[in-house]
Amino acid sequence: IILTVEANDGGSLPRSTTCIVEITVLDENDHSPELHFEPAHLTNYALVPENEKPGRLVAVFTAQDKDSGDNGRVSCRLAETRKWTFDTQNKEKLESLLLNPTEILFSLQQMHMPFSIIYKLTTASSFDREFISKITVWITCSDYGIPPRNSTGSVAVRISDVNDEPPIFSQTHYYFNINENTEIGTIINKINATDPDEGENAKLTFWLSGQNANYFDVNKATGYLTVQKLLDREMINELRFQIHAADNGMPSLNSSADITIIIQDVNDNPPSILNKIEFYILENHTASLAIGKITAYDADIGRNAEITFTLIQCIAYGLNTFNSSDSIVHESYENYLSNKKNFSQSLEIMYTLSQLHKQMYLQLELLKSDKFVDLTKASINLGIHPRQPLYKIKNIVLRLTPKHRHANTFQNKHLLRFVYFKYNSIRGLVELKKHRILLLFINWIQPKYTFHKPFPANYG
Repeated sequence: IILTVEANDGGSLPRSTTCIVEITVLDENDHSPELHFEPAHLTNYALVPENEKPGRLVAVFTAQDKDSGDNGRVSCRLAETRKWTFDTQNKEKLESLLLNPTEILFSLQQMHMPFSIIYKLTTASSFDREFISKITVWITCSDYGIPPRNSTGSVAVRISDVNDEPPIFSQTHYYFNINENTEIGTIINKINATDPDEGENAKLTFWLSGQNANYFDVNKATGYLTVQKLLDREMINELRFQIHAADNGMPSLNSSADITIIIQDVNDNPPSILNKIEFYILENHTASLAIGKITAYDADIGRNAEITFTLIQCIAYGLNTFNSSDSIVHESYENYLSNKKNFSQSLEIMYTLSQLHKQMYLQLELLKSDKFVDLTKASINLGIHPRQPLYKIKNIVLRLTPKHRHANTFQNKHLLRFVYFKYNSIRGLVELKKHRILLLFINWIQPKYTFHKPFPANYG
């Protein structure tokens, strides 16, 4: 401040004089530095793409101090990283990062411009948005007064997403159990997949592939897996295919996982007897001795395939009906039928020689152990062959020559089964077939029956 001072005396002719007074106001360090970020009106944060090379410009700001001299001279630096804020889910990795100096993340440099102090903030490393999505960088500016005055400012640095992460399934191989004959449209499960990216880069689209994929459908947006075709365990008991997920980034990234569907058995198949069943036994068959083997098949498995055999009825020649407790016993699975009674006793009034080769018919009902509604019935042809009796008489010696006819006759033609003789059904005579003289020994009981098989003859 410059002042002009005039001094006057008190005489009749006053005299005066002037002088110039210059007042200098000494500065007091009463102002702190001020930070102004440019352009502050556009955004309140700076954008840095992830994976960007170091050296990207983040922010520019001016630093001013209204004081003068050293009180107005300003210098700026990055505050300690402990004072910064980080948006991250990986706290452990962040703690390791904070052990490093601040310069590993950002760099602060003064730009030499006339009449102003300007600083620029640049990146010193590449950033991974999936690790840190946002960093608030604090900057401290100080003057050189005694004592110095400080000011702080911050820059919010947002790490923008780049589609650098493929989708991730919660499992690499999914296993599901589902019953056969499950209704179409039934939800099996939700396949979970995530993408660490954000926005369109994290939106996923699902689809299926593989030989068995046509049995199922997946919701493209949600990943819900549903049944698309009826499943038959008896045709195929395990289905394998793949599920894929792709994000909407440019370019798109995708990944896949395996799915195995195990078809659980449902009792949907009745038992069946595959082959025609015919058994032949002789009358007087020993009781409890196996007659034959019945094998039934069920396409189901486990308890659904356990079979119980129940005899419905036993019909002999269409005349009499016997209960299962009277004439047949049975076992489960591969079953052997055995007669509990002697057939010649229970059926003796119906057997005569004229009824040879008649058949007795059995009807079986196959019941599954879990009481399956549908029943399988099988008819079994059981041929009852009467045993021809052996007849005992005194030894008779017959001397026959070729073409010789014996006078004795027989009332039954079954002697024809003997290889050395033939029977003349018209004359009722036994004739010799071989050109030899034979001695024939015949066992005899009743004249009206023949023996079941021939006895050896002595050669003459």
